Amino acid sequence: MTSVLYYGLFVSLASVISFEDWRERKIRNNLILAGLLACGTGFCLLLVNSLLGVNHARLWMLGEYYLPLRFYPKMLAHVLLSLAAGVGFWRYS
Repeated sequence: MTSVLYYGLFVSLASVISFEDWRERKIRNNLILAGLLACGTGFCLLLVNSLLGVNHARLWMLGEYYLPLRFYPKMLAHVLLSLAAGVGFWRYS
């Protein structure tokens, strides 16, 4: 259920961002922050889900299917490298 909600959120957000970029040739900062907030919320939800699952606890629909905890340091490294590349390209242009 959660994945369907997030999929709908990201498709609608991507549609709004694409239309705005096509029409005005720029993307407003509040749309970028909304995307970052949605990603951060989803990441935190996955982390809570994994922490519950590793401890064999359940909370509503959380903790039933989860990612291994070794996924999260790799994801953090990916986010930091992507952020560094994005800032580098932004400063270069």
